Amino acid sequence: MILPLLLAGIAASIPASPPVLIASHRSCWQAASENALDGIRICSAAGIDIVEIDVRTTSDGELVLMHDATVDRTTDGSGAVNTLSAVAIAALRQRREGGGPDAALTDRRVPTLAQALRAARGGATVNLDVKDADLHKVIDIVVAAGMGPSVLLNVPVDVDAAVVRHARAAKVPLQPVYLERGSGMSIEQALAPWRGRTIGALQLIFDDPAILDRARAVLPNVRLFVNTMAVDIESGRPMRLSATYLDTTAITQPERIWGGLIRRGVSIIQTDQPWQLRAWLNGRSVASR
Repeated sequence: MILPLLLAGIAASIPASPPVLIASHRSCWQAASENALDGIRICSAAGIDIVEIDVRTTSDGELVLMHDATVDRTTDGSGAVNTLSAVAIAALRQRREGGGPDAALTDRRVPTLAQALRAARGGATVNLDVKDADLHKVIDIVVAAGMGPSVLLNVPVDVDAAVVRHARAAKVPLQPVYLERGSGMSIEQALAPWRGRTIGALQLIFDDPAILDRARAVLPNVRLFVNTMAVDIESGRPMRLSATYLDTTAITQPERIWGGLIRRGVSIIQTDQPWQLRAWLNGRSVASR
């Protein structure tokens, strides 16, 4: 489904209790391949609200979907994305699910950003996590695909003002990302430039859950986006994105983890367990009637 214009950043405020939206990390990778067109389509068909995908730039300037700096883990190729041409990357086969040397190869190919946006049209909103690409170029490709209001573009909290103006003119919703760890700025300092601006959502990466309350105090009418992914797909190491609010615990204690975030004002939860989150939210909704 295409999300309400509230998420698109066109409305000036959000309801006091907005619906909770599910964002699937690297699209629905567990049912396809990481950052795959099939994963985007599977998410949309399953009613997942948002698909997150990663964007990098090839040696000849094409924007493609790839999380890592290299193609090694998720494809049958090797080398850094920024040293490979678009043609070379298009020839690679994607590995199943989270990839790795033991993961089976598929017939899926690494998509371009434009292909991914076309695959999402009429379905899930697309959250663009730009790893290595010019933000102005990303915005232009989104506009060319006719997907402006159906995209949520991650940007640093201190993004250049020219990017903000470009996105506003193009009606592409921005999602500033605040990283508490090592940011050098308090949440209040970081969010001060965003006061009075209409944005799609605010993503928070934190060790101290009090950041959620402080962010709501600064930007009370903005959706809060939090990640509950527990371990890195590549290394298996803890991701440390949201204190103790983790998928691994949420599977058995969803009310404590996902419910705890909702009670603190979070209305977008990004997860590696989108189906489990959806089933729990549906059951919670039924139980409250």
